[in-house]
Parts: sequence; structure tokens; C-alpha cells
Amino acid sequence: AINSARRQGVPLDTQVK
Repeated sequence: AINSARRQGVPLDTQVK
């Protein structure tokens, strides 16, 4: 899911943490 977020340029990585 992080890959899709990076494609949009949205730091969803912070949401996962």
C-alpha cells in the first residue's frame, strides 16, 4: 500500500507508523 502512496507523493508511511 505504501508503493501506491509514493506514486501519488503522499507520505502514507507516517500513517502506517
